[in-house]
Amino acid sequence: MRDRETGGLWQVLTGQAVGGELFGKRLECLPSHYSFWFAWRDFHPQTELYGASV
Repeated sequence: MRDRETGGLWQVLTGQAVGGELFGKRLECLPSHYSFWFAWRDFHPQTELYGASV
């Protein structure tokens, strides 16, 4: 993936910069949750989507 701010190139699976001024640095790993949208929506109906029309 490409960083719009610095133009750096990042490896998606490892979070490591593979090009640009941050070469060799790693992104901070943040907690996440993998879920299907329909399941998430049923348990979290208050969720708002950015940039999507539902």
